[in-house]
Amino acid sequence: TFDRDEPVDADFFIRRLQQCLSYREKIAIARQSDAYRLVHGEADGLPACIVDRYGDFLSCQFLSAGAEFWKKEILVGLCAISGIRGIYERSDNESRTRDGLPLASGLLWGEMPPEPLIIHENRLLLQVDLQQGHKTGYYLDQRDSRLAMTEDICRGAAVLDCCCYSGGFGIR
Repeated sequence: TFDRDEPVDADFFIRRLQQCLSYREKIAIARQSDAYRLVHGEADGLPACIVDRYGDFLSCQFLSAGAEFWKKEILVGLCAISGIRGIYERSDNESRTRDGLPLASGLLWGEMPPEPLIIHENRLLLQVDLQQGHKTGYYLDQRDSRLAMTEDICRGAAVLDCCCYSGGFGIR
């Protein structure tokens, strides 16, 4: 927080998570997909904390000593999100080692996500692996780029489908 008078406690994280939820509802991202970034670290006032929603499951990364220190309080807020069946940690990013933290991965709360987990994105069904997939499981930030790959653009063209990981571009 930039407010010296704002206490950083469990309520602080609940407020920040509520702001994240409210913003995602405001931009109606769930109309395009049931998979989206719920917490985007610094952009949402929660540095080094990434939370992606994949249907009824959350995939989290706690990438600094500060995020790791407050993990329990953040989880309390995340567990209160409606419709969540499980929270899986993917803090297996090497950036944690700069703060002397071990790599961590595994179930934090609730049910294990199915393998594969099926998500919806712009009328497509896609398979995602939250447990072994890259980063938190899928490149959510490429949704608009995948949507731009229309038949009008690609008809008759030679298209290189590389760096697609889960096949989102090719399926589109």
